Amino acid sequence: RISGKIGGAIDRAYAEREKIEKQLRVEIAEHRRSNQETDLLQTITMAISEAENLHAALSIVLRKVCETTGWVHGEAWLLCSDCKSLECAVSWSEPSGKLEEFAKKSKEFKFPPGIGLPGSVWSSKNPEWRRDVTVTASGNFLRAVLTRKFNLKSAIGIPVIANDEVVAVLGFFVKELRDEDEHLLKLISTVGVQLGIVIQRKQTEDALRESEERLRSILDNATAIIYIKDIHGGYTFVNRQVEKLLHRKRD
Repeated sequence: RISGKIGGAIDRAYAEREKIEKQLRVEIAEHRRSNQETDLLQTITMAISEAENLHAALSIVLRKVCETTGWVHGEAWLLCSDCKSLECAVSWSEPSGKLEEFAKKSKEFKFPPGIGLPGSVWSSKNPEWRRDVTVTASGNFLRAVLTRKFNLKSAIGIPVIANDEVVAVLGFFVKELRDEDEHLLKLISTVGVQLGIVIQRKQTEDALRESEERLRSILDNATAIIYIKDIHGGYTFVNRQVEKLLHRKRD
């Protein structure tokens, strides 16, 4: 009887130890994932802020998100010149995935509002998860034949919003069926928000620069002498008429 009690106690101790070890492994995995996600957000924030243009920023985002999350293909859809549909402007694929042809074929598609995953996200302004994009009836996914050919199964669509308007839609694909992951959606949506903030800031800077250039053009073509001085009496601006009359260069 005593031997049985001892054996039971040992079994419970082993079970408790296994439970603790399992919980510890989960916590370590979550901690590692949290660190990876923090690094992703920090890296992307710096990279898109320093990017020369929108296409460069999008390329960085697609690559970083795919490398961190394990999704094999990312693409960015932008407004066409007529602003009536979206076209694939930038894409990135995991090198071993052999998806160059898929990316090339995707550039032949254009999606109006509500059509396909990009068009649906454009209309709703909300992230969308498609568990199986190989089924034609699945949310009107027009590239079902193409995704079947390249063995792509699940997809996510994320809106990039600036000034309350969708300026881009990010799409990501993976080669296995995945149920909706709310945590992953929030992570990539956060990336989309960051990208939208940068785009909005760049749009504001571009508008300000255009306004300044327009004002300078007006002042330069005026026949009057126009100048601006700072509080120390130094010239901060002179128009072209000053150069002509004083025979002095602006600088």
